Amino acid sequence: MFLSEICYNIVKEIDYPDTSDAAKVRKEFFMDIQSNISNNIKKYRKELCLSQEALAERLGVTSQAVSKWECMLSIPDIDSIIALSELFGITIDKLLLDKDSDSGRQESAFEKDDGEGQHFDRRDILGRYYFDALPDDKDLRVLQFVGRRLIRENDYKRDMIIPLAIDERSIGDGKTVNVHIVGNAHIEGDIGGNVTAGDAIACGNVGMSVRAGDGVACGNVGMSVQAGDGVNCGNVGMSVTAGDGVNCGNVGASVTAGDNVTCGDVHTITNCGGDIHCQKLEGEIKHCDGVVYVG
Repeated sequence: MFLSEICYNIVKEIDYPDTSDAAKVRKEFFMDIQSNISNNIKKYRKELCLSQEALAERLGVTSQAVSKWECMLSIPDIDSIIALSELFGITIDKLLLDKDSDSGRQESAFEKDDGEGQHFDRRDILGRYYFDALPDDKDLRVLQFVGRRLIRENDYKRDMIIPLAIDERSIGDGKTVNVHIVGNAHIEGDIGGNVTAGDAIACGNVGMSVRAGDGVACGNVGMSVQAGDGVNCGNVGMSVTAGDGVNCGNVGASVTAGDNVTCGDVHTITNCGGDIHCQKLEGEIKHCDGVVYVG
């Protein structure tokens, strides 16, 4: 979401100039980003031996749009920025912020002197716009920092477990809050809404759904569980999808697992990479690599 804020503010700062010192710094920053995008599109397009027409065809845009990007007459939308970074094999940060291809000088593309001998990191500003783009809701978001630098979702410390307690004193109505976590977290208490974690999550009961990049260990889940690794939980109201084994109570809908499945009553097992042990199977088993035990 922060990309939309950056693109919006590039145009805003140009069309509606603010004469304050802070606005001048912001405007210079946004103008630099526009210049970087223009120069980098031209540079990497030529490295791939692509014409403007050929690049436009790959991106699903017009050749006039590519020409305007390279001439700093407009900027790509968010989908095009993502597509450009993937096509060029570079990160979005590199597309937006890099001024020099020489890695020894790359720091100069990020750092800036404010005129008073103080330096700031332009990546910090990207982080600020990330926050500005977040909805002003009641969701609880748990992020990681190194100093003042925001750690992105693909760069967090996987061996760090964030301890967190959910109660009415700390966040208000813990019965309805949604929780979003970058990294691993061990939460004491129940969560009434959804839980989203970039890595593993351990918690109490969850009123709605759980989604994690790694394993899930929790109590009862009102709706669904989706995990990149194993799932250990209580009863699940709807479905369970796991990259590894599943050990749970009753499941209202289906189970998909990369390894063994051990559960109570389940409706359907769509895929199992190992053995199945369940109390009652109401539907069918569509695929199982191991032995099935029911009852």
